[in-house]
Amino acid sequence: MNKALSKIIAIILSEPITMRQVLRRALAVYGLASILSLVKLRRASAGIRRALVIGIFQNASWLLALLNGYPVARKVLKNKFLSFNAALVAAMQLMLPPWVSSYALVESIVDAVRNIHVSIAGSVHFDDVTSNSVRQAALSLLLPLLWKTRNARVKSLLFDRKSVARDFLALFALWNTISLYSFVKSSLYKKEDRQKRRGPDTNKDRETHNALNSRVLKDKFREISELRTSRGTWDKVISCCFGENLTIAAKWAIWRQLLWFLMRVEKKPCSNLQLSSMLMLGFYVLDSSYSRMFVRPGVLRYLARVLVADKLQHRGDWQKTALWAGFNLSLWSKIQEEGQRP
Repeated sequence: MNKALSKIIAIILSEPITMRQVLRRALAVYGLASILSLVKLRRASAGIRRALVIGIFQNASWLLALLNGYPVARKVLKNKFLSFNAALVAAMQLMLPPWVSSYALVESIVDAVRNIHVSIAGSVHFDDVTSNSVRQAALSLLLPLLWKTRNARVKSLLFDRKSVARDFLALFALWNTISLYSFVKSSLYKKEDRQKRRGPDTNKDRETHNALNSRVLKDKFREISELRTSRGTWDKVISCCFGENLTIAAKWAIWRQLLWFLMRVEKKPCSNLQLSSMLMLGFYVLDSSYSRMFVRPGVLRYLARVLVADKLQHRGDWQKTALWAGFNLSLWSKIQEEGQRP
């Protein structure tokens, strides 16, 4: 489950709550509101300062009601979902930017889908290649929809055309950076695992000397086997950076040229679904059966949040509905995860 949503729901559902906790939350909320008002008052003109301060402290009061409303509602309503939604009434009064509602909705949907997938994983199993193909299809569906987004940063990253050589060099440098970071991180984890594995053996040496000797011999044989069968560190780095990453960067550079060609046509003769089909066909031709054009789930979630936030902009009622649905789905996911634990 999403960590941020899980922590927020855990704070809302905390009960029983003491007067000391209420005072601490009030001090924290109003303290942050005071700091925020001081920062904004320095930038605001004299005519809107009063309204600005009133709005900030109204938001702080509604936020405090959200954080402390569940225990009171639970005593009256005696139902978890009803009490939670009664506390959410305060959240509906908050003046929040669209990205907050889109974040809550998208991340809660992802958590709900993940829980459903876990429940049916015993009967239906998706391997890595199939899962990546599904993410490629989702990316192909999202990109035509993002073409008209008002998010200038996303539009510049996705749709500002570059030459093949320039785009290839940028992608090649990016993939090498990610690969080196992952290699260093995995090396550190392996070193920590070896230290943890050897630590308990040293303590047991005083008790069972024979058992320690046998385990040390096993570790030595394992290290000798790894040295014989594995390549050196420098060979692995060179092979990854100038072998696999070279191919991956070239494939993505070609695919992005296809994306820019399809998006830059003055009068597109086809629908968004047809554009998505052609983008997916590009994945199929370039990726073939190796499935090296990996699409990160985090990138898909971010693009989905951008699209939803763009649709919710200037629509206050829909923002509140998305926020309400997102928090209720997160509560359901939290209950599902807690119910699956032994």
